[in-house]
Amino acid sequence: MSPGTGFGKFVKEEQVNNSTINFWYSETDEKSLANAVKTMFTSESYKLEEGTDSNGTYGKGSAGMRMILGGFVDRQKFSITITEEEGMQKLQFSAGMSGLSGGALGKSKTDREFSRLATKFK
Repeated sequence: MSPGTGFGKFVKEEQVNNSTINFWYSETDEKSLANAVKTMFTSESYKLEEGTDSNGTYGKGSAGMRMILGGFVDRQKFSITITEEEGMQKLQFSAGMSGLSGGALGKSKTDREFSRLATKFK
C-alpha cells in the first residue's frame, strides 16, 4: 500500500506476551493506520468503546450479560495503541480482557479471537 492508504507495508511482528503483539508498518502514517484498524474492527462488528482511534479499546457483546451467564455470552474487548518509532508506525494489539469472567470457555473464546484478529494485522 502507498502512504496514506491504511495499513501500509507490514514490516515485522513482535510477540510481547500471550496477550500482546506489536506490529510494525512503513509507508503509512498514524491517522491512516488508525482508520484502517477502525475499519477492520467495524467490519468484525466491534465498536470503539473508549479512547481514540489511535489509542483505544474496541469491544463487542455485553459485559453485564457476560458476568451473569459467563462463557455462554460472546463478549470480546481488545486494545490498540499506535505510536511512531524508528520512522515506522507501531501498532500494539492487546487483549482487553482475560476471558476469565467466562471461565474456561470464556478464556478459550478470548484466546481464539485474539489469534484470529492478530492475523488480520499482517
